[in-house]
Amino acid sequence: MLVSTDYPAGYAMLDKLVALHQAKKYPFNRPDAIIPQNIIPAELRKDKRLLACFYFYICIYMRGGIESLQAFNAMIRMWRTHPELFDPMWARLHSPAVVQPILKKFVGWDSEAASINWVTNSRLLADSWDGNPLNLLKKLRNYDEALRRIRNKRTKRDLQEAGPGNEGFRGFQPKMVSMLIYFYDWEGWLEKRFLYPSPADFHNFRLAIANGALIVKLEPGENLKSNEKLSAPWRTLVMDYLKDRKADPLVVADALWLYSLVLCGNSPMTVSKELKPRTEKIRNKNKEVIEEKRVIALFEHSNVKEEWSSAEWAAGKSKRLKQTCLACVLAVTCAYAIPSRPYYRKGNLVLHPRKRVERDYHNKVLPPPSLRDIVIEPEVLKLIPGLEHPTEAIS
Repeated sequence: MLVSTDYPAGYAMLDKLVALHQAKKYPFNRPDAIIPQNIIPAELRKDKRLLACFYFYICIYMRGGIESLQAFNAMIRMWRTHPELFDPMWARLHSPAVVQPILKKFVGWDSEAASINWVTNSRLLADSWDGNPLNLLKKLRNYDEALRRIRNKRTKRDLQEAGPGNEGFRGFQPKMVSMLIYFYDWEGWLEKRFLYPSPADFHNFRLAIANGALIVKLEPGENLKSNEKLSAPWRTLVMDYLKDRKADPLVVADALWLYSLVLCGNSPMTVSKELKPRTEKIRNKNKEVIEEKRVIALFEHSNVKEEWSSAEWAAGKSKRLKQTCLACVLAVTCAYAIPSRPYYRKGNLVLHPRKRVERDYHNKVLPPPSLRDIVIEPEVLKLIPGLEHPTEAIS
């Protein structure tokens, strides 16, 4: 896989998103444009150290494979039942074997690896940082120092350069470092604010690749997955943008995440469906059945057949399209429809050429739809308590 960046394309995309976010214009005024921190209950917020620990542990599940709102909801339920696991001084006393079934019950995904990370990182916090992740912020002045303290060090050279007590935390790579600093910055806990790249997640990649900021060339048969080849150049572009534009890293992070979530994520073009399992019979040379396998063809893009015209396709999906692709300021540059399901289930970024439905509307961006007409999926309603709080302005 070869990855390159197009700075003019990336800056143009970010300029548009930041301007919309700061003006609180569509889609950032949608009722479902909620950042996960806004669903944290008041009782959890009463204790600053507890909240800092909650953010620290939630980052264990920010490596990919689960949507942020789902992870927050699951972890809040888990905290209500097992508050002791959110205190490093207590959590370090448990074994992964004790933590794993609890994670499996409340979160489900990746419980075996997450339980090891949970206990190991609790012990590291206790041993090197007095059991308080807020100590990670003392005299912290830049992102490189955050990486030195927090990123998991794997090589002898990395460990020597970081120094004693800075081996980092298991599973924490640059994305999780950005995520943790973002959470603490959002709460206003940094002693002195500094620039850091947006967490390089699915939503960042979806927008960057679709709009030509990240250019990817794959070998025949190669799957596009999230890795450092993709993440590193994107982090560099975002950091350069923050410096050149004197932009706020909180605004940039929220703008990227929310725009992809509520606009791209609700577009009919990014819908995918899981197929039902089928039974495949394996036969020998004599055509005798020697084995039966349950085969699941995981994903099928639900767009219409290619022989349909965009006009016919748009007619059946017009309401959703008017709330998403046809109201999108990036429609001119958006080349791909990238569904989230393959990424969260298999880690694959699937690039479907996007149908140019805006051509049926003379290539004009439609006015924002009435917020009263916004269609919100039932599964989203379950994740956002009340659904009455729009995304908060960040100063």
